Amino acid sequence: MSVRELEDHEGVYVPNFENALQVYYLTNTSHYPIPQSFELEKPIKGRLLGNPHNHASDADRILAALKAMDQETYSRLEIKESAFNDFKFRLLAQDPSSDSMSNAVDSFLILSYTWHSNAWQAHPALGEPHLEIGGPLMPAMWAALLAQLKERECFWIDQLCIDQCSDTEKTAAIAFMDLLYKSARKVIIALEDIALSTTEMDLMFMYAASSSSNFPLPELDLDKISQAFVKIVSARWFDRAWCLHEFLVSRRHVFLVPVYRNDGQSGSMDPSILILRVDGVLLAGMFSCFVEKIIQHQYDEQQSPLKNSCLNGAKIEQIRRFGTRLVGTGLDVLGFQEGSETNASEDGSFMHMFHEVFSHQAMYNSDKLSIVLNAMDSGLHLKDLISLSEDDCLVMITMIALAAGDTTAMTTNGSKLIGDQREIPQNKRWIRAPSSADQFRAVGYKPIPRTKIIAKLVTEGLELDVFFLGTNLDLRSPSQYHLSIARWLIDHRGLAPTYENERALRLDLETDKHKYGILRIACIQTLACAFECGKEWMLAQHAKYYISQPGGVPIQWSSGAKDRFEEAVDWCLATVIEDDIGADLSKTWQDYRTWFWVDDAPEEEIRLETEDQDPAPLENNSMDTEAQDPPPFLSSEEENWFHIIIFFTEQMITFGLAVEQAISDGSEDTWNVQITRFSSAGSNCLVFVPAAQFHLCVPTALQDDSYGWMTRLWLLQRKESCFYSLLGKSRIVGDPSLKEQSKKMAVVVS
Repeated sequence: MSVRELEDHEGVYVPNFENALQVYYLTNTSHYPIPQSFELEKPIKGRLLGNPHNHASDADRILAALKAMDQETYSRLEIKESAFNDFKFRLLAQDPSSDSMSNAVDSFLILSYTWHSNAWQAHPALGEPHLEIGGPLMPAMWAALLAQLKERECFWIDQLCIDQCSDTEKTAAIAFMDLLYKSARKVIIALEDIALSTTEMDLMFMYAASSSSNFPLPELDLDKISQAFVKIVSARWFDRAWCLHEFLVSRRHVFLVPVYRNDGQSGSMDPSILILRVDGVLLAGMFSCFVEKIIQHQYDEQQSPLKNSCLNGAKIEQIRRFGTRLVGTGLDVLGFQEGSETNASEDGSFMHMFHEVFSHQAMYNSDKLSIVLNAMDSGLHLKDLISLSEDDCLVMITMIALAAGDTTAMTTNGSKLIGDQREIPQNKRWIRAPSSADQFRAVGYKPIPRTKIIAKLVTEGLELDVFFLGTNLDLRSPSQYHLSIARWLIDHRGLAPTYENERALRLDLETDKHKYGILRIACIQTLACAFECGKEWMLAQHAKYYISQPGGVPIQWSSGAKDRFEEAVDWCLATVIEDDIGADLSKTWQDYRTWFWVDDAPEEEIRLETEDQDPAPLENNSMDTEAQDPPPFLSSEEENWFHIIIFFTEQMITFGLAVEQAISDGSEDTWNVQITRFSSAGSNCLVFVPAAQFHLCVPTALQDDSYGWMTRLWLLQRKESCFYSLLGKSRIVGDPSLKEQSKKMAVVVS
């Protein structure tokens, strides 16, 4: 399908803002028409929904592997196609003429919304609810929904099309919810708890016109466009797990947003209610504007309206994830995204999807589990509506992922199961929750290679094969000299101004004092270890993460880039801290609860730390003490070198070391960055590990270099014979030459 043909399909994200906005002036919303439902016969159901058996072979394979791994999880699942006949497909119409309507329908719309409850209020801009009939939407929004219908077109709403008193019917409907939303002509997303002003609405029309004509709006107006975007995504819809599901599995979205009047004509006789229809293409453009403004305002000295809009890091991250999906949907529809036709269960991460879905809200954990199964195109569903804890769901998804050959199930590095440790079976204590940190992929969005994972739950733990790579006795720390250089560089990064088009070091964006201290020490340790490994090692790692060359492909440096990097390293090692190296760094490695090096910390901070009190967040991120005043002005060339080294440190932290482990693990152990070499043929590698005694291992399923971006190094503490307990996991930064390892052993990990 060409771009021009796609433009005729409303709601599909094409790079054209024409007709992306439409206003409905609704003057008569007191009448709430009662829709009538009718059930479609099996042939019509198949014609509208397509083939439900596409992934039956994948589901068979996963179930067979799951049966050998974990009988409990296996017993709770079945293949979707077995429930298709039980799924009652009903549609709604204003005036269905019985059989004629059922046979004539060839498309339908579907509603995505949040159910009315006492927990939230619809925006006053929508007027008063119709008390006699009620219904899933406010009357004005209902009228706007009906305006989307084509002639003789029907629509589907879960609350009205599923028998809410039948568990059997709800179970079948949940299993095929993804098929419904994929098959709809459009998904209408109703946002009822927020409203734009008429001024913001006018700005959006100006933005659409300027984008189509390539005539830019003033910066102030773009700021306001970004604020309008933030207002839209603050709606309750964006926090709900089922709404996330409906967005993920569909491809054609239209948002309906109320508009309240702020034009000074509140005394006018115009009784109409305004509803703005926003197509996904325009919302994707507004997201791009938002990202640009957020980056720009990070470096503004004055507080901007966008910066003051109560956006914390978690909300910005949520907006980024939604916006990325929004833009990615358009690429997927247009065929620009590699592998867009690939089944998600073949190259996606069950664990990443679990992390995403469980960060949203739903009434039941079992619903969230079903959402993960649907969004991953697994071909599986829960047999019954059962009560599950979040721990139960994590165990099930981990085992399903292992059965599917999804190696990310072995690399999750978040918190342990959260139940009472005495009640958690020993064979499940090795399981870790996924986190945003350990799901990050360093090199683009390549598919995750699947493999056959040989593992089994036994009474004592998870039985699997691992490569033993040594113990903590093989690790070494960097010299005081390199530690001092690294500390100076990290603590004086304000010497070289950060440009607007550069991402700040994660350290500079951290407002939590406790986490800041952990990141600061990790940055210093990482850079010191890199200096210890040498310039050639640093060059190789910089190329690996910055240039992103596939393994075995010769590195092609851009003109002068290699020379500039070498000059930067030489400058750091030779001239940066001529008089700054101290002989009295009284504590080389710091406990993760310590916020400063001992010789940096004022007395009151040391007192707070020993009393184990939580520090209040700082008002700014400048944590350098008076003793760390910057040296004389740097030349432009030195500033450039400074930037190169700081950016290199960011690469190592973001793409390499799991610096979140010491926070998420919850143990009292100290975690440090250290250096090791796994074989005589391999180069130096950096790992982030605890101070306790342990064995370094990599599961054989993660041996391949294509898993290098994952947290694949398992740190095991021996209990007896072949039985071990899991202390944690880490990434390996470097070239470990794992394929040469021959010491493979079957172990049981608890």
